[in-house]
Amino acid sequence: MAVTMYCPFLTVDYKDKNGKLRIKCERAVINFPDDKERKEFVCKYCGSISGWERCSIAQSAISHYERLDNDKKN
Repeated sequence: MAVTMYCPFLTVDYKDKNGKLRIKCERAVINFPDDKERKEFVCKYCGSISGWERCSIAQSAISHYERLDNDKKN
């Protein structure tokens, strides 16, 4: 079953050449030991319409872009 990804910072959800499950976003690469843990994370954060905003990695990206915007204004 496909999951809609709501996080605007997610770039790819994939397996590497060794079959290791990963999520890659603008700020991090997250490795998972198994598909169950990856699915739980995706459902809680990346694939949740409101949950992605609670992800600490997404919050870091938001803070970064807000700082850039403030620097441009000053």
